[in-house]
Amino acid sequence: MEKYKPAYLGKTIYPADDTTKLTDFVQNKYEAFSMIYDSCKDESNNISDIRIIENSDDEDITTLSIKISADESAVVNISEKIKDDQSIIIKGDVITARIVHD
Repeated sequence: MEKYKPAYLGKTIYPADDTTKLTDFVQNKYEAFSMIYDSCKDESNNISDIRIIENSDDEDITTLSIKISADESAVVNISEKIKDDQSIIIKGDVITARIVHD
């Protein structure tokens, strides 16, 4: 994938014709998206695709999960980069970020 944020955003943002989901993403999930992007951008050359994973309705509205299609070394490198960050986790090839507001 391209390392630029718009390339990632284009893959994760909902279609513009679904205004409810688009509004939710912009208002509630963009900050989580940015955290995931910042965690993955250095491995962009090793990521072939990303896609949003729909979370269950009972989860916090500021939680975002993205599945990455990448080689194993990229996933390991991303895991290492985020290991000390409590607001972002990776399980297998799914990265989840949760915004916690004080």
